[in-house]
Amino acid sequence: MSVEFTRDPSPSDEVSVDEDDIKALTASISRLTTNLVQRMAQDTVPALVKGQVEQTLENIVPEALNAAIASQMGTLVEQGLKTIVPGLVEAAIAEERVLIKETAQEVARQIRRSVVSVQIHRVRLGIGKPASRRRRWSRASRPAT
Repeated sequence: MSVEFTRDPSPSDEVSVDEDDIKALTASISRLTTNLVQRMAQDTVPALVKGQVEQTLENIVPEALNAAIASQMGTLVEQGLKTIVPGLVEAAIAEERVLIKETAQEVARQIRRSVVSVQIHRVRLGIGKPASRRRRWSRASRPAT
């Protein structure tokens, strides 16, 4: 595309431009405009749509969710209890078993200490005699009961 001027054209002078040059210029401007509009749309439309979507979700979702939960609340509670309660009961029973075992062990320790300390005290006082030194009663010499 080339245009040659020999002098400054005046508004009354006619300028001749080749038809192919006009088509090429129009196509270039059209592509440029299309690219510009696409870039503007890529930059601005998502923000606009995002705002609209967020607003719609803020308005619709809580109402729909609340309605869905309210309609299913009985079923949800029943299912929740059916799944949660057995585990809670098993945990409570396990804790009670551990507590009973620990309590029994502690009581046994205390009784053992008491019995041992009483035996030691009796041995020191000479009250308790080992079994080999005890006098054995024969059936005939046993007192009648």
